[in-house]
Amino acid sequence: MVFINEMKFEKLEGFLDTEDKVREARATLEHTTKTTFKELEKAKMASWEGAHRILLD
Repeated sequence: MVFINEMKFEKLEGFLDTEDKVREARATLEHTTKTTFKELEKAKMASWEGAHRILLD
């Protein structure tokens, strides 16, 4: 298989180079994702409540 634009990878010292840093990054990502979905759910509920008020007025 030949790639059109081959990506070059290099190791960045100090950036996810240990298991602890990978675990910390994963935990941060999971927390941020949960927080984002909670905010999305709140926004959806507020949108529905606003739509119901418009229909009732």
